Amino acid sequence: MAEMNLYAYQATSPEAIREHASRAILPVDEIVPIADTVLVRPYPEPAEV
Repeated sequence: MAEMNLYAYQATSPEAIREHASRAILPVDEIVPIADTVLVRPYPEPAEV
């Protein structure tokens, strides 16, 4: 299985992402817009009484 790297960037445009990647010497094979962000947090521990 090939190694895969995934990066999430907040940017004004795909061109801005490509420019950043170019300066950081990172490959850009595909840019996919993220429709929404979901934060997953562990369930809180029950309070001790």
